[in-house]
Amino acid sequence: MNFKHSLVIYRKELMEVLRDKRTIFTTFILPIILYPLIIVGFNSIMIRQTKSLEERGATVAVQDSVNNSISRQLIQDLTKIKNYTIIPYSETTSRLYEDKDIQCIVTIRDSLGSDGTQFFKVYIQYDKSKEQSRMVFNKLSEQLSKTEENVYQMMDELQSVPKFKKVVKAYEVISSGYYNAFKAIDFGDIYSTVGYNEVEGFRLRLGARTYFSPNDLWRAAFYTAYGFRDH
Repeated sequence: MNFKHSLVIYRKELMEVLRDKRTIFTTFILPIILYPLIIVGFNSIMIRQTKSLEERGATVAVQDSVNNSISRQLIQDLTKIKNYTIIPYSETTSRLYEDKDIQCIVTIRDSLGSDGTQFFKVYIQYDKSKEQSRMVFNKLSEQLSKTEENVYQMMDELQSVPKFKKVVKAYEVISSGYYNAFKAIDFGDIYSTVGYNEVEGFRLRLGARTYFSPNDLWRAAFYTAYGFRDH
């Protein structure tokens, strides 16, 4: 069978199809009408289902292992979600979660970064197989993201306040015992500046060290001291 014979057969079959109006309707016209209706109907069902789940609300248990002003602010912002009930974590929370009386469990913990910076980790436990649990997870994630943005904005504003900078600087000196006078140079230990012993009597000490980050692989340090009784 050559190409010419194939073309003749193709034209014959095409003419038979075009003569049958029912075939033309079911093959070309019907899909054009049905597909948009199916898509619109499916979207309408999903919207009604989502609205019903939102009106039903959810119960969320929160385990706050940090318990400071920021973690309490996180919990307070979660209570702003409409139709959501926020309860503290208790001994019965796991059983209530298994019985589907609680849709999500939020755990707030603190951690330290590689540079020594403290930050929070928020874990959300939910049932991925349930539509309502997935919706609750999305709501919680959205609200927590807004709170995170507000916290960063507040910290940026505080960094521009001179009094806040002084308080932070004083806290760093008291906690570490060193005063950062220049870039990567700290003076201290300030708690050893004045001392006393039987041999030297009153003793003054001045020291310094290099300090680039909390995770320095090496640091250079030196000090000099003078005892008033040491001759």
